[in-house]
Amino acid sequence: MTERADRIIRRTILSVLATLVLGPALVYAADDLLVRARREPTETVTVYVATKLKNGQLEIFYNQPVSETCVRSLFPHGGRRPCWDVRRSPLKVV
Repeated sequence: MTERADRIIRRTILSVLATLVLGPALVYAADDLLVRARREPTETVTVYVATKLKNGQLEIFYNQPVSETCVRSLFPHGGRRPCWDVRRSPLKVV
């Protein structure tokens, strides 16, 4: 291989590594900025409490719904789960 080909390969590898490292960091930073810029970034979703039984099954208590505050974003922020995740799994196992 020539020296020029080695430089091209090195540059390609470095750009791929930079994209893999900086890409998710930039997406998280943009998501955080959007959450901070919104007037009401949180929402309240009803979830149900469940208990795991000895046989591995869940006992769900539908008569006692609980409200959980979630954040409208891709990632968790401020200790709150994203709303898409809360809606996808509305069970809170205790």
